Amino acid sequence: MHRKTGFTLVEVLLTLALIAMASTVVLSDTSQFFQSRDDRPDDKFWQVVTAARQSSLEQEQPVTLSYDQKTKSLQWKSLDTAHSLELPVKTFRFLPETRDSNYLIGGVLTETTNLECVKFYPDGTCDAFRVEIVETDSRREIIRIDPWTCAPILTATE
Repeated sequence: MHRKTGFTLVEVLLTLALIAMASTVVLSDTSQFFQSRDDRPDDKFWQVVTAARQSSLEQEQPVTLSYDQKTKSLQWKSLDTAHSLELPVKTFRFLPETRDSNYLIGGVLTETTNLECVKFYPDGTCDAFRVEIVETDSRREIIRIDPWTCAPILTATE
């Protein structure tokens, strides 16, 4: 007696249901990876640092980076060009690398010396500086910049 081989309708439907469930799990986990997220202020700051440094290297002249409190934008300028990028934060300050002017005000260690601007040079270096970013939700971050590479200096967290 010859018997027919193959899958039953129940087996085929069960297999399709399992594939659908597995693909749903995979797609829901990876969809967050592909969604665009709002740029954080420090991401935008690094975009501007990269652009200012690149501009200085290409034009072979110093580029000045400053923050305009009225328009809430970072501005980088050379002799020939000027650019800006909006940075919506509560406060943004350029600080000197040394901490000579710290005062305890209302229980918060506050620095009183600001830099008006920082410069990026044609050799790929920049002024030694730090930035203080206070976001709209009052989250405060201080980033130290390495003057030789214009990259963040990593510090140990406590």
